[in-house]
Amino acid sequence: MLDFLIVIFCLALNAFFSAYEMAFVTASREEIDDLEESEQNIVKRIKYFKKKPERTLSVIQIGISLVGAIAAAVGGTGAVESLEPLILQNTQLSTSMAEALAVTLVIIPLTYFSVVFGELVPKTIALKYPQNVLLYGTTTLGFIDRFMSPVVTFLEVSTNFLLNKMGLGGGIAEDESLGQIVEIGNLPDYHQRFVKNLVSLKRIKVKAAMIPWQKVIALSFSEDDEQVRLKLNNCPHSRIPVLDDETFVGILYKKMLFLKNENIPWQGILKSAITVFEDEKVLDTFLKLQTKQDHMAIVKIVMKKLLA
Repeated sequence: MLDFLIVIFCLALNAFFSAYEMAFVTASREEIDDLEESEQNIVKRIKYFKKKPERTLSVIQIGISLVGAIAAAVGGTGAVESLEPLILQNTQLSTSMAEALAVTLVIIPLTYFSVVFGELVPKTIALKYPQNVLLYGTTTLGFIDRFMSPVVTFLEVSTNFLLNKMGLGGGIAEDESLGQIVEIGNLPDYHQRFVKNLVSLKRIKVKAAMIPWQKVIALSFSEDDEQVRLKLNNCPHSRIPVLDDETFVGILYKKMLFLKNENIPWQGILKSAITVFEDEKVLDTFLKLQTKQDHMAIVKIVMKKLLA
């Protein structure tokens, strides 16, 4: 029973290291910066790990190798002690064959669970939620880093030494690595910039591109036609949001105001606008605007408060 619990514990640790490794590699600088407001101390630690990828990956690799070796050793020993006598009693196999069969009967399911639950599942979760994995896993990894500091430092120094000898020393800036990741062949410079910007756009959230209400030119729902026309004459925009106190009521299109029937109040020609939240991706918002054939979105925070 103890052997079984040790193997389960090792699989859980392997899953943790695998998930953190994937989250560490895939999380962008913008995604890490988004965590600033929640856990500043943890974010500082994450950024420290990002600046020293050789050290971080050394900690993870030591953990994966160690728990894998322990799980294999305990599983193999348990197989020999528990299954081999049963096989010898119920078959005509030799001792060596019984031992090999016992180990095989343990290694095959252990390998399956190691691959599925120790690698594939946690890595898939980390790909979908890298911020959460980093947020909840960094403290544990930091403790392991301090506990195994001499070994980790030795591996870090060895890695840097070999990389420098191969002429690969030094970090890669995020913008440079992005250019290497995106394969754009012999496209003209303008198209290359377009592709790189499009890939970068996928990482940016709405709150990084929105205009706060304090800087927005808006109309009051209680204003009359003359006041609105005077404001629009000096306004460079063709679409202006309208507020009733702090409540958004619609978008006024400038051209529609000057083309409308005089008997219809300007409040009656307002258009609706899509609503997005500050933590949504900019690219997703652009796709929503494109689908609705619209040019403006209203940003709200989680508590439904009007933001930008």
